[in-house]
Amino acid sequence: MNLSDSPKKIYNFIKNRIIVHWKIKKRDLCVIIPVLIIFGLAYQFNVPPYTIIYLHLTAQCFNVLANVASKRSKIVYDSLGFRFVLPDVGFEIIKQTTMLWYTDFCVTLMIIFAVLNLLIYDRPWRYFCRFLLAWSIALILRITTVATTSVPDPRLDCEFITGNPFTSVALHRCGDAIYSGHSTVYAICFMSLVSFSPRNIYGRIATILVGGFALSGSIIIVANRAHYTIDVLIAWYISIGSWYFVGYFWYWHVTKKGRFTSIEFPFGIGKHHVNDSELTVQNRLISLGLDSDGNRVDYANIISNFNHEKNKHNQGSPSAESSADRTVSIINHI
Repeated sequence: MNLSDSPKKIYNFIKNRIIVHWKIKKRDLCVIIPVLIIFGLAYQFNVPPYTIIYLHLTAQCFNVLANVASKRSKIVYDSLGFRFVLPDVGFEIIKQTTMLWYTDFCVTLMIIFAVLNLLIYDRPWRYFCRFLLAWSIALILRITTVATTSVPDPRLDCEFITGNPFTSVALHRCGDAIYSGHSTVYAICFMSLVSFSPRNIYGRIATILVGGFALSGSIIIVANRAHYTIDVLIAWYISIGSWYFVGYFWYWHVTKKGRFTSIEFPFGIGKHHVNDSELTVQNRLISLGLDSDGNRVDYANIISNFNHEKNKHNQGSPSAESSADRTVSIINHI
């Protein structure tokens, strides 16, 4: 291999990915833009105001509810007169540590793996939309629960918000419980690799590696006493549920109904990969109940009529016909 040709090959690879895999039509923006808006509004991290990228509206949405949760959590302290931590099996089993850096490291690693997987996935806009929708649902549910039921914060050194909830900002505020935002990132990124990683040895290794970091990061959250064990468990339950809910909804209301076909099938209706064979595509179209233009087709009725005509033509003398020939005949029959 000539090393001097490497930059050109890399350039051609990236160009091909953009032109073929990342192509987008105007009507697709009707999906992509709302997905981005929903995710932006649900985005739960407090972005410092001095950073270059600062989504004020999204930070404010979560900041207000987190401040409300912090103010309400002070009720427990005011009632008892001292900091109180609820009994927790995880705290009893896992020795306390101070590895806050590791949980953030795992978040960064999860997102890097998810982005790399997105870049090599054959249908990136489909991945992109499903990933952000599942994450958004999990975050919206977190925002609505964080200020609902107030529990004593497991961090004895957390800060109570006492000022205006619309203007106050704190990094380690009390009341950030039920459920863990870090664990939500772990679960969503892990599920994205479970569903969309390459079906080869490298994809399996990456999925196992990400799963290991997700599990260890969740354990360290409990070890840091940043969250109760139930906060981590609820985050995993809801995030996995959100992932499969979006997948179910997408399949039945987008894929099966032939909607936004350039997102679902960027290489042509029924094609998941560039090199899918014609027979594979035709079998997939029959399974989905779509024709080659993405319109809904009642294949059960077509196959019934096709078999009836075939039997009449053969007059009881079945001909030797392969399943591949039969599939092609049915597709051509419509």
